[in-house]
Amino acid sequence: MHPRFHTPWIGTALIAILAILWYVPLKASSENFLFDSITALGLMIAFYYAITGIASAVFYREQLTDSIGNLFKMAILPVTGSVILTFVFVKAVITYANPDEAYSGSLFGLGVPLVIGGGFLILGFVLSVFWYFFADGGRGADGTPQRYFSEPRQVAPAESPKPVLPSDIGAS
Repeated sequence: MHPRFHTPWIGTALIAILAILWYVPLKASSENFLFDSITALGLMIAFYYAITGIASAVFYREQLTDSIGNLFKMAILPVTGSVILTFVFVKAVITYANPDEAYSGSLFGLGVPLVIGGGFLILGFVLSVFWYFFADGGRGADGTPQRYFSEPRQVAPAESPKPVLPSDIGAS
């Protein structure tokens, strides 16, 4: 984290470098492959947001009955979005399995966007499992087990500023 701005600047810089290392060679060698990689990015985004919608409902499951607003904002809308994006993802997988739908043809008998997107999704899953089991063993910095799906930390609402009245300014 950046000490002043509290942003993940190292991760942002790393992703920018990786994007440049991906884009420049693809742009120089094959614009069609670049277009297929952009299409594959859409597959990955649909998948990620679909699982995020389900995760929202699971994470906030104990707060869903607090109010109708919580039910809509924390479950109904995210799960609806998840269902829609799952449909889009499945439809795109079926479509991009056909090499004729790709800009640059076929790879392993499948459309290039499906191979790229599927490859990165599999890589992400493998890295997540590796990270969970080997990086920190599911434990925090102090060695205690992490609680997954725990209640979010409650934060006290910020105090609203006191309005400045003309009598507070003083007569001049």
